[in-house]
Amino acid sequence: MSSLLSGNQGRHLARDVDTWSDPPPSTFWAKWFGGIACPLLLLWPAIRIFITKTGFIVGRGGRMDLRGTDAILLGSAIVCLALFLHTHYFWGNSRRLFPFYDLGKTVALLGFCISAVWLVFRLFKTAFGG
Repeated sequence: MSSLLSGNQGRHLARDVDTWSDPPPSTFWAKWFGGIACPLLLLWPAIRIFITKTGFIVGRGGRMDLRGTDAILLGSAIVCLALFLHTHYFWGNSRRLFPFYDLGKTVALLGFCISAVWLVFRLFKTAFGG
């Protein structure tokens, strides 16, 4: 069985991931669409998840409904993703906020990883009895 990341596909994936460490393009669209509009669109379902304490994940097998703590963890991961986009595109294009740009991205990614790993751990624990 060959690796999913073999040959050129692995190199392209690594290059694409590496571009997130570069400063964003200095354009109006990058700052206002990527830094404000997209994060706000992501915050809408996250707020709905926090209010109702219900959410869902879509996968190959269909839809998995989440309730309670699992839904809150999903909402937290979405908020961290929105924060990452905001800090990358908006803070990265603002002279006043640029000194905090790397710190903001680091905090957002750390929060996303903690929320996502905790959610996956809880889902596996539920699925395999524990």
